[in-house]
Amino acid sequence: MNPSQSGPSRCDVVVTGLGVVSPLGWDVPSSFERLLAGETGIRDVELELGTRALGAPVAFASDGEPVEEMALQAAREAWTHAGLGVGNVDPSRVGVIFGTSKAGLRSLTSYLTEVLRQGDAETLKRLWSRSQLSSPAVRIAEAFGVCGAVETPVAACATGMLAVQQGARLIEAGVCDVVIAGSVDASLVEIVVGSYRKLGILSKSADPQTACRPFDRDRDGFVIGEGAGAVVLQRATRLHPHQRPLVRYLGGENLSTASDLTSLADASEDYVELLKRTLARAGVSREQIGLVNLHGTATRDNDLLEMQAVSRVLGSQTPCVGFKGALGHLLGAAGAVELVYAIQAVVSGTSPATTGCVHIDRASPVDVIMVSPRTIETPYLLKLSAGFGGHLVTGVFEGV
Repeated sequence: MNPSQSGPSRCDVVVTGLGVVSPLGWDVPSSFERLLAGETGIRDVELELGTRALGAPVAFASDGEPVEEMALQAAREAWTHAGLGVGNVDPSRVGVIFGTSKAGLRSLTSYLTEVLRQGDAETLKRLWSRSQLSSPAVRIAEAFGVCGAVETPVAACATGMLAVQQGARLIEAGVCDVVIAGSVDASLVEIVVGSYRKLGILSKSADPQTACRPFDRDRDGFVIGEGAGAVVLQRATRLHPHQRPLVRYLGGENLSTASDLTSLADASEDYVELLKRTLARAGVSREQIGLVNLHGTATRDNDLLEMQAVSRVLGSQTPCVGFKGALGHLLGAAGAVELVYAIQAVVSGTSPATTGCVHIDRASPVDVIMVSPRTIETPYLLKLSAGFGGHLVTGVFEGV
């Protein structure tokens, strides 16, 4: 585990804009309304080789690379939402921290096909650039004329939260005044679905309504989804007069655990330590936390371990919610997309329910928001993300 200092951030970092592309829609307002309504984006899909599977796809009207197109759309919405126009920000003080857990799989497949066909050099160059892990971040930087730091963090399913954490650190360190942070993933393809099915972590249900049931007594795994989430982080003292912050970033933690690739069964104490350090870093008490957005993969052991850790540190009365029953597991995009919706919940004062959780696990020691939305009593959000291989990342945000 990585040691870190406790205490609040060195300067105020605020979130001023949100953007999202998810199985529920291509913008925050409409897709959040669907999330509040308890809808799910999970459905039966046909993969590229004709195999059928349940998934949570994003509808595309473009032949472009999905990870680039989704990341760019989410970033544009967040930038507009923040009230940032063209020319009113020094491009050398703007950064992009945008990650993904995999390269552009569509472009990579096309590239390999063109190599076998001995395709022309320009086609190969274009497809190769689109298949790089850094391509979403680079595409965003090009679109916004960014001249500051451009980075691509990778931490499996915790990538999005790590991007936000790293973006905040750039502002705290005085490197940037504005950072577009987030993550994207488009892994609803044969090779990924087949691999995860072999690992035994996908739901065996054929019903989209019950295929992903975080914290439910009958949960049996998740469904793969696609999407992108983006937030605009800014130095609070450098906001333009017309800008209003949505939430303040109070700090987060980043630990690792020596776990199995997909199981966190031996990570109980690491989770507890992570949450304790998170509260210390953010400078808040457990009683202040009004909403916990859990990782909630709907796998039997991992969900229970996560709930037990939260109960030990935050108590059994803290409201908790998971979004994968509505979105599927967005893998590298999960942390960022779920954070966007969790922040929107704090801003609106209402948390969606945990779609798919109808009968709470009898062993659950926490208050999971079920069936219908709930008013958030105190505007402090704790977001927790976990990634395959043992990545654990958190962040605490305060409504303003």
